[in-house]
Amino acid sequence: RRIDDAKMGGQNSAIEYSERSHLCTAFQPALCARLVAEEAARAGLDPQEATGGLRTGCDDLPDAFRGTPICPEDLDMHVVAVQEPTTGTWMFQVVWAALFGLSSSVMQLGRWSQFLQAICRRVAALMWSMYVDDGLDVDAAAAGQGGQDLAAAVFQALGTPLAPAKPMAAENVF
Repeated sequence: RRIDDAKMGGQNSAIEYSERSHLCTAFQPALCARLVAEEAARAGLDPQEATGGLRTGCDDLPDAFRGTPICPEDLDMHVVAVQEPTTGTWMFQVVWAALFGLSSSVMQLGRWSQFLQAICRRVAALMWSMYVDDGLDVDAAAAGQGGQDLAAAVFQALGTPLAPAKPMAAENVF
């Protein structure tokens, strides 16, 4: 497949960021487990008895760059040029998504990931974390797939459907 390599346009060297991106680390599931254990202890409960044990589930945003919303005023930076192979005619397409190779696309995707994480945490009350295009849910075993299903419904409602979920398990690769 063709790659819309925006790096060749020289935009990357002209971009300056006013903020720094922050992503969770691979320790995020352990941090969630520690927070659950601390909260259970504060309430005088045994964490294992209160939760039935913890499970984690991983999810993925398929074609994440293509699913990142772009503001209409930024579309002039999201034009892909392709030469038609038989006639040599140049054709142009405005892309309503982040372009591969454009450094601002990485920042945009990071903002979108942080927004999705915040919605899942604050609105859906999930222990949800995002690392770029990968989502992670930590939940009580008793909840089954409930938290993961809720996150999928939130993402669907926002127009960013998740790939089919990996089952919740005691161990997962995030």
